[in-house]
Amino acid sequence: MKKALLLSVISIALNSCMSIAWIGYDKPEDSDYMSIENVPIKIGMQNLKNENQRKAIEEATKEVFSILKSEEFRKKVESKDWLISCKIENGNKDILDGKSVFKILNKGYVNLSINPRKPWRAIAQAQKSQTDHTKNRIAIKPKRINTWFSNNIETKSELVNTIAHELTHTVSFKFLDTGHGTVECPDAELVSYGIGNLVAKMWIEKQLYTTTYITHS
Repeated sequence: MKKALLLSVISIALNSCMSIAWIGYDKPEDSDYMSIENVPIKIGMQNLKNENQRKAIEEATKEVFSILKSEEFRKKVESKDWLISCKIENGNKDILDGKSVFKILNKGYVNLSINPRKPWRAIAQAQKSQTDHTKNRIAIKPKRINTWFSNNIETKSELVNTIAHELTHTVSFKFLDTGHGTVECPDAELVSYGIGNLVAKMWIEKQLYTTTYITHS
């Protein structure tokens, strides 16, 4: 009885958090989607009332795709096997080879909208199936969006990491991360967290190289 009650409470709490993420969310019209230079998708900005938030999402998304579309990123993703979820069935982990993961990512980016609200840091509403893209949206906590305006590269990279991470969920309903951060399912091996961390790391290296090159030129 106590176990059933506990599960019920957890379920209510999780559903409440999911609801909180979308409070005040206005569904996008076609005119709400913004094209971004060198980005293969459009972003719905209808819920970003603050011009700085729009600028942060636009600029950070552009930076994310500059990494996602690079040859170096492809090689790094294809060089290893990935956990696509933390599921373990009959002792077998949910593993997919890097080439297959990159193929899914590279062909799966779809238009999405941004909601500046979340009780935690960020969350994505992925499609219901591999072909259902009716609710592709990402909620990002405003404080996380504002990190883009930091003078610290590490802090600034948090939004890059977040966008790259959440994109994986919109790309495929199979890319899950419930139960992550354990010995059996470390973040570094999981598609969502691993890709987010990889893109952020590559972006930081790019910024440091650019800064060093300009300084010494």
